[in-house]
Amino acid sequence: MTSALYIERRMRAHPDCFQFRSNDAGKSDAWKHFSLIYEKNDDELLELKYFCACNGCRKVYVYRAQDGSSYGTKNLQDHVRHCTKDKIPKVQMTLGQCVRQVPKIAKPDAARIKLQEVKYCADGYHAFQSVERDGLRGLLQTFVDTGAKYGQLEVSDILAGRKAVSRETAKVAAMVKETVQQRLKEPIEDGTVHYVWTCILMITGKSRT
Repeated sequence: MTSALYIERRMRAHPDCFQFRSNDAGKSDAWKHFSLIYEKNDDELLELKYFCACNGCRKVYVYRAQDGSSYGTKNLQDHVRHCTKDKIPKVQMTLGQCVRQVPKIAKPDAARIKLQEVKYCADGYHAFQSVERDGLRGLLQTFVDTGAKYGQLEVSDILAGRKAVSRETAKVAAMVKETVQQRLKEPIEDGTVHYVWTCILMITGKSRT
């Protein structure tokens, strides 16, 4: 049975597959802040009956029972009073908002982050140096950026597993191989590949053997 939480997760994972429309039949003021949810199915838009989403944070609620009887809008009104994203004024951003700022993180939160870094190193037998590498930091920054775009996320819902990562690695390796072959095709044909190979050795810092 479809639940509000299940729909939220699908909306975060596949945002382009959903559209939102105002409930023109809704009489409560709460409907100024909520929209009906439609999911793309091939060339059709199918309404997810009796579910609605907050226009600000996309939190999903059930507003009717399966038999069509109304649940009322009290839960929607309660959400509107506490939803900060729905209350953000629609004004032009200032220059200060566009510039990256280093946040002042509370000491308990900073300590929690450091503890998680310790667990990461201990659980996977990773060197302490690994927390400073671009690969890990790039991954974490991607999650921060994605969360800023879609709201609070469950990492387990969007983090790829080892098989998916393995397949993606093979795909990237094949693309790199094809690119290198294309780049070397002309030098090989005109006999200047020796020069290209010398450049590669110089870039990598390896001596010729």
